Amino acid sequence: MAAQVAAALCHVDAPAVVVQVSSGTDARRVPKRRRPEPTVAVKRRKQAPPWWGRLVLIIIWATDVPQVLYDAIADSLTLRRRRRPLRGGWRSHAGGLLAACDADVRKYLAVGRSEVHLVYVGDLGSEVGWSLPRKHVRSAESLKWAEKWPHMAHSRLHFVDGSWAGLLASGQDRAQLLSQVPSVSGR
Repeated sequence: MAAQVAAALCHVDAPAVVVQVSSGTDARRVPKRRRPEPTVAVKRRKQAPPWWGRLVLIIIWATDVPQVLYDAIADSLTLRRRRRPLRGGWRSHAGGLLAACDADVRKYLAVGRSEVHLVYVGDLGSEVGWSLPRKHVRSAESLKWAEKWPHMAHSRLHFVDGSWAGLLASGQDRAQLLSQVPSVSGR
């Protein structure tokens, strides 16, 4: 795993910490135009959904507008805001990170000397899926409400554009991920 991540970053950066990440269980669905298509994943042939599957897709599409309104109202409530996986929209730094986490391969967050990278590791090799200069990551925090899994950690990365993204990190180096980025002050 570490060798594949290092191979993907060989001419770009040297990784200091590598952690396997996912977007978590409470993440919203990424819009279709923002979903990544890594070249290291084995392409699966798409099948057309049955007639009842198309009906479900039409119902989901019709209820998307009320869901967006509900999310806008729920974001304004203080109790719900702490559990939201994204702030800033899909065009922000955080939205780019969560959209990149929607790939069908293993994803590793690598904090290097100069940049933060999301690396895809699949059956056909490894590639960099998302990168951001390290100076654009303002802070990181471990969420207190997510301590029920000892082998996983919910973390939130804050960016300089005011956005933040919640990630689910697993592996032995998940605590070192937070130490590589300044912590949130005043919390």
